[in-house]
Amino acid sequence: MIVRIMGEGQLEVADSHLAELNKLDDELLAEMESGDGTGFRRTLHALLEKVREFGEPVPDASLEPSELILPTPDATLEEVRELLGEDGLIPPPPEPESSRTVPSDDPAPVEPPD
Repeated sequence: MIVRIMGEGQLEVADSHLAELNKLDDELLAEMESGDGTGFRRTLHALLEKVREFGEPVPDASLEPSELILPTPDATLEEVRELLGEDGLIPPPPEPESSRTVPSDDPAPVEPPD
């Protein structure tokens, strides 16, 4: 996933890191809802730091669109609220292939009576 941190550039972050980023995103949402400015600032910085840690810089010459845009480290609560989607700043990780259910037209097998 290509992530842009506003004012810093783009990073490519593997989907395998989304679950950990989502935990921080959930904390950030809770702090925003409760109006905890200190917690919000701490968690926003932690979230951005993890994205930098997990991400590989995308060359400036690349024209890849960003799939996710994160605020600057000094963004206010109000500015972050404007960026929020229904899932927060970070989308939920994709479901593993093995846990997806595929509809079938075949009825479930029926066990014969004993």
